[in-house]
Amino acid sequence: DALFTEGRFAEAYPLYSQLVSLAPSDRDLNYKLGATTLYGGDDKEKAIGHLKYACESPSTPALGWYFLGRSYHLAYRFKEALAAYEHYRGTADKKVLAQYPVDALEQQCRNGQQLLGNLKEITVHNKVEVAAAEFFRFYDLGSIGGKIVVTPEELRTSLDKKSGPPSFCLLYTSDAADD
Repeated sequence: DALFTEGRFAEAYPLYSQLVSLAPSDRDLNYKLGATTLYGGDDKEKAIGHLKYACESPSTPALGWYFLGRSYHLAYRFKEALAAYEHYRGTADKKVLAQYPVDALEQQCRNGQQLLGNLKEITVHNKVEVAAAEFFRFYDLGSIGGKIVVTPEELRTSLDKKSGPPSFCLLYTSDAADD
């Protein structure tokens, strides 16, 4: 418990793993094992099971909801992560919220939802080994409305010019939607 309180979760993980194997129905131990699994365990999905079980009890600290949200977040289950973060925000006191803030994490989840909602299927037509300076010529990005081009000289900063080879940028074309 001292390791857990000090935030030394990776060190506490094997100890809580043993304790939960001896008392699998103890919700407090499951809460602490789930939290330490995020930092010291190799199976982040396992953390969800322990934390979900622990959070069924109203006596579980509000921080349990933070760790549950974090485990969902790391598993790309953004909707569930947002719900857990919201519950944490509603039950944690100001001191805990200041120590474990969730504003940025919630924004990351919303961004993740948006990104996963717009996935495109990528197909490799053929593999070709080319010089690094010529790679962009081999990408066909017309289906997403753009192409990779060498950054025009007038758009390169002085730092870009000092760094050596030309940089590349993605150019979106308005006529790609008509294709």
